[in-house]
Amino acid sequence: MITKEQLVSELDSSFLKVALVDIQRALSENTNLAVFILGVCMIDALAGFYGGKEKLTNDGNADRFKNFARKYLTQYNADDLWEVRNGLLHSYAVEKYSFVNKKSHLHGTLTNGGKLINDENFYNDLKTAYENFKNDILATPEQNAIITNSKKRYSALKLMRIIVEIG
Repeated sequence: MITKEQLVSELDSSFLKVALVDIQRALSENTNLAVFILGVCMIDALAGFYGGKEKLTNDGNADRFKNFARKYLTQYNADDLWEVRNGLLHSYAVEKYSFVNKKSHLHGTLTNGGKLINDENFYNDLKTAYENFKNDILATPEQNAIITNSKKRYSALKLMRIIVEIG
């Protein structure tokens, strides 16, 4: 059985070294919505660990996503963030939020187009959420739900691997 330290090492290899790097790259290349699309995908994936998702189905995705957001992304409304996720991933349209790039002073401002989310703030919020999630795993006794759920998810579905060189 994988230890919680090994689990965190595996999570780091996917989220710290791939997902957050891709989001950082999208930030530096000014790819606008890519930061937000990759971000909600990352939340979805982390929520699977937090909630113990064992299959590639949609069953329970909303609850896991919202529960993760309520715990680790408290600066956002979890229900609204779920709507942002669905809007971006399924229809490329969002109602309650608007996105801005490199305007941190506007983050959280209410406008006619909805509440503004700045890309850099969103990235930093995701990074903090991941670090807090990881720290909770490391600081928690082995039989706690966050560890058993994360191990269950890891055992069932593993993590995406990026192969840079074949040969």
